Amino acid sequence: MNSKEFYSEDPVSVAEVKKLLTDISKEKEELEYVQKKALEHAQHAAKVSVKDAQAMKKEMTELGLNKEKAIEIINCMPDTRDELRAFFAKERKPPETEMVDKVLEIIAKRK
Repeated sequence: MNSKEFYSEDPVSVAEVKKLLTDISKEKEELEYVQKKALEHAQHAAKVSVKDAQAMKKEMTELGLNKEKAIEIINCMPDTRDELRAFFAKERKPPETEMVDKVLEIIAKRK
């Protein structure tokens, strides 16, 4: 596999990056330098399993969040309303408290 091949533009969580790079490392004899560093980071930074990350992304997108915002939230796993609202600081219209609470419930189920 050529490292310059491009397969998808779909955003993925750190947990999904960890799984992808682990799978690649099993196929290849040795990862490239950047891949090794990304895998090391993913191993330390992934806060949930791939299964949980995908389930959370699905639930959050069903609430109306876009995939990119859902993944940002999953990667950080905020605990409070204020922490979660920080992700929407640049939005014209901040999310309603009800949506914020639902997202926090989704996170709490998988912590």
